[in-house]
Amino acid sequence: WCQENKVEALLTAHHQDDQIETFFMRLAHRSGLKGLSSMRAVRLMPFGRLIRPLLGVSKARLIDTLRSFDCEWCEDPSNANDKFERVRFRKALSTLYEQEILSSEAVASSIQKLQEADDFLDQTTSDFLKEYAFNRFPLHAFQMQHFVLQKRIIFALLKAHMTHYMPPDASIDQLRLSLMQPDFKGATLGGFYFRRAAGGMVEVTQETRKA
Repeated sequence: WCQENKVEALLTAHHQDDQIETFFMRLAHRSGLKGLSSMRAVRLMPFGRLIRPLLGVSKARLIDTLRSFDCEWCEDPSNANDKFERVRFRKALSTLYEQEILSSEAVASSIQKLQEADDFLDQTTSDFLKEYAFNRFPLHAFQMQHFVLQKRIIFALLKAHMTHYMPPDASIDQLRLSLMQPDFKGATLGGFYFRRAAGGMVEVTQETRKA
């Protein structure tokens, strides 16, 4: 719809409570750093930008603001349906807040720190790839990096060309381990071929399938 109507920025009303629920849902599913960083205030999309300006504002504060201006709002009926994982987490978190075992401010602060670490890794990955021709890098330079950064480099190379779902983390780590082998010659992942080339370089090309 945004593309068809030339809308370059879409704002949503996701708030701090949504952010915290997202964090715990991803934690329950064993997400890594990027997943635990939860939602971002600005996300690049095919049509332009998805903007969430209210991630730092609690739901209670939003409701108080609406009431102070005599504004009505809509409630999604699914917000009360326990069959949804988000609703179950919402109720569990509410109990923890009431018992003062946990505070939303503390969780929000931790999410912010995770986002900062995630941004640092993204920037370091970008710096590594910019240093060499894209899709071609020295194997030794790759092997010298921390394993977390190695996985980010592989992820970034695949993400730049893939339009469908990314391979699971375990598959990316398996490729990383292959690249660490002294006798590495080549491996495939997500339709791409990582090949050891002359001069100790690794070239990444789209895998060609035989008819």
